[in-house]
Amino acid sequence: MSKKQNYLQRIIAFFKARALKIKNYFFSRKFLIFLWVLFFALLICYAVLVFFAKDLQIKLTFPGTDINIKEITNHPAGLIVAEDVSFTSDAWETITGIYIDNNSEKVVYYFHGNGAPLEYFYSDVQYISDLGYSVIALEYPGYGDSSGKPSFETNSRVANEFYDKMQNTLWFQEKDTILWGYSVGTALAVEFWAQRDFDSLVLFAPFASRYDMAPNVFWIPLAKYFFLENSYISKDRIQDITEPTLIIHGNNDKVVPFEQGKLVYENSPAEKKFFIEIDNFGHSLIPERYWNALQGYIKNFLMQKSLEQEQYFLDRDLATDLLEKFQIEQKIERLDFETDSSITKYVDPQVSFQDKKYVPENLVAIENDFIADSKWNGKIREIAAEKLQEMAEAFYKENWEKMLVVSSYRSYAYQAWIKARGCPDHLCSKAGHSEHQSGLAVDFWSASTKDYWDNSQRLTEFYTWLRNNAHKYGFHNSYQNGREVDGYAIEPWHWRYLGEDFAQYLNEKDMTFAEYYSLQNKNE
Repeated sequence: MSKKQNYLQRIIAFFKARALKIKNYFFSRKFLIFLWVLFFALLICYAVLVFFAKDLQIKLTFPGTDINIKEITNHPAGLIVAEDVSFTSDAWETITGIYIDNNSEKVVYYFHGNGAPLEYFYSDVQYISDLGYSVIALEYPGYGDSSGKPSFETNSRVANEFYDKMQNTLWFQEKDTILWGYSVGTALAVEFWAQRDFDSLVLFAPFASRYDMAPNVFWIPLAKYFFLENSYISKDRIQDITEPTLIIHGNNDKVVPFEQGKLVYENSPAEKKFFIEIDNFGHSLIPERYWNALQGYIKNFLMQKSLEQEQYFLDRDLATDLLEKFQIEQKIERLDFETDSSITKYVDPQVSFQDKKYVPENLVAIENDFIADSKWNGKIREIAAEKLQEMAEAFYKENWEKMLVVSSYRSYAYQAWIKARGCPDHLCSKAGHSEHQSGLAVDFWSASTKDYWDNSQRLTEFYTWLRNNAHKYGFHNSYQNGREVDGYAIEPWHWRYLGEDFAQYLNEKDMTFAEYYSLQNKNE
């Protein structure tokens, strides 16, 4: 036998001996005792965990009970003007919250997240208040100055007591209440709604249920194995809510998976339900980072209970566009319709200039580079003259023809002279009631009748060009719908400068100035 064979046999013999020793150990009495000891130790640990499981679950669900807002350095609470609310519950607990009175018809009941006391979420509350709504907000048991321990049952009971207390004090109705929840607050809002009947529902980053959340934390639905009942089952409870619902969720949410928010949305039976997906964004700070971009959506939803689409994908570019659009809308809401010199001063057969003989300042002669002025002495306010020239130049480059202006600024006396000649009210304004007196209105080509324009291919083409382009330069066709809507007969030739933002806004909404003015007065 060679040396190599002898060495190999020794190695094989060594491993055989080891394997036999291990086999004998696993079938020995000593090993069986070890297994029983291990089994009972694990059983005792499991029993202990089952015993304390509910407390552990509460701690994981509501970690913010131990957080002092003053210790949070990365998120200053800020200040809001609110009335503190505090009372003793039926279970002799101290319940606290806040109330902001904006003297509005609608009241928003806000449910905050679980990571910190209510004060941490004051920016959310302030945002809702800035929308013009009154706000009530509950501090959960164990948070802030509220006593007790948070749990599904306790929070639901306290939410009801807080609402009843505020309702009896402030005398608002359920049908005038909007529920608004963030994170764990969405589950509380949905559960609270299922017991009553409210106006509408807004949810930021909702989760489907506690069981659905467990695998996200422990990889398995651990709660089931500790005999804990499922709760906060928003995916089921949402099926009882048929009123308008808006859900907003970031698709990079690591705390509450995006799919859970989408499941809640898909399970909603509401005829008017809307979902906004925020691209590449997580769980925290959605409100702070995207308030401005979302504000237009939220405001339209709360006011009109509707949006143009059922689902939106909000990327950063769209968020920027929406922010600009919202800023324009806010600017439009503050337009001055009363002051005579305002470019958005409103006049019609019932509304006149405050000074009926008002004469605008900064009237300038209409330039003739790309405009043919049939009167040769037409004037317009300087603020509109530059844009009129730009519009005429664009028209000339496309049609190789100058725009013909047949009427522009008219004084009070000139308008009175026109009326004295017998021009009927549905065609000619009374003196002091004409847009021409503002120095912002012009008539193009032929101030005759709508039928004349409709029967002229040339004028129809001109009107089509104006409809497609004039708003880009701030001009608006004032009278499109007839006397009952706009105060005067339809006038394809009459265009009035309102500023680019407002003119483009009216064009997008397919609305006349008179319709917008009437709507604003109705809302007020």
